[in-house]
Amino acid sequence: IFGVNDVITLGEAQTVLERARKVLKIADKNFSIEGKKHNYISRGDLAKAVCDAFPALKEIPVKKNSRLPFKISKHRNSEPVEILARLGVLDVYKIESEFYYGRPVTKGELIDIVVRACVEAAVSI
Repeated sequence: IFGVNDVITLGEAQTVLERARKVLKIADKNFSIEGKKHNYISRGDLAKAVCDAFPALKEIPVKKNSRLPFKISKHRNSEPVEILARLGVLDVYKIESEFYYGRPVTKGELIDIVVRACVEAAVSI
């Protein structure tokens, strides 16, 4: 019924991230994902949205022995992808040899990523 393998729209991702921010008591009300709310959200845009939703993730120091689980190519969202990959937030994609920025995100992927991001953000607060 939940449709874990259904792709998610930008508007649905916005709602999930807003709820997660509310749970973590992140006061900044200016969070918004740019784009048309009915379009599907891509993996790269989700990575940027997660970093924007949880700014504390950008401040967590990289562990000295951390490795990227996949290859990251140059892209407008390569910085947030690298941040989240090093923290383990994008481990849902670690079975892939490369990060595919343009692929749409499923509901299951979104929930996995948001929960991992919340854990990392909560620990750093």
